[in-house]
Amino acid sequence: MTGWDKGFTRLQRLIFHAAVLLKIDAAGKRKFLKGKLHDLRNRIPVWRGMLLARLRSGSSRDAFGSPVPAQVWQANHEAAGNYVPRPYPGAVTDFRPARQYRVLSKPDLKWDRLAAGGQRVVIIPGYPAVMLLEPYVKDLAAMLSACIDEAINQSKSTRPEGIPVAAHHSIR
Repeated sequence: MTGWDKGFTRLQRLIFHAAVLLKIDAAGKRKFLKGKLHDLRNRIPVWRGMLLARLRSGSSRDAFGSPVPAQVWQANHEAAGNYVPRPYPGAVTDFRPARQYRVLSKPDLKWDRLAAGGQRVVIIPGYPAVMLLEPYVKDLAAMLSACIDEAINQSKSTRPEGIPVAAHHSIR
């Protein structure tokens, strides 16, 4: 991702968050802001570790001698950036927010070219980075539950007689 893409994505994130706050009621705003505060609290030690590592010329230990959480963050970031998708023989269900970051709307980032069994796109109301927070996560859970139930029902109707199906618990 170029510097321009990173900057534009940050601007879009700010716009998306503002749009969320304008659309939801007072209770939703409290839940949303509580979720964002939780995220911020979890990120502060990581940012602190990143800063300390830079100040110590790349030291991998914080003041207490334990590994810096920033190393995990950085390793995940690098792994995501270096990941090269490979073909998958099955079908894929892709849960996407209704609005997406411009940088993620590129055609080469879609599963339809990789999933031999096809791709089903499920659009989740809302914006990226908030579909895992209240009040939006309820929509995601309901749609995920419906897709799981549908897949189980489909597998029951297509499996040969006499083969047992494992019990499942819906997300509700």
